Amino acid sequence: MARSVLERRLDTLDDRMAAAGFGIVTRPAKGLPTLPGNSVGRPVVHRWTCPAAHPCERLSSAELHPQAPACAMTGRPFVYGRARL
Repeated sequence: MARSVLERRLDTLDDRMAAAGFGIVTRPAKGLPTLPGNSVGRPVVHRWTCPAAHPCERLSSAELHPQAPACAMTGRPFVYGRARL
């Protein structure tokens, strides 16, 4: 499948930011955000979320894990709060 012009430009931006020492600045799923009021949106749920300064997208259910699971990278317990699916 052919990549869009936007995806190629965002990859170029990531390459240049990484070369300048800033690291990757876009997300893996590249695209334009939807405008407010233009979609049904993504639901917000309460889950255990990553405690890292730059959190990953891992979520854990409080129903399955009553106690906070530990982050494999930092060793710190997950934080309970709002997360968008």
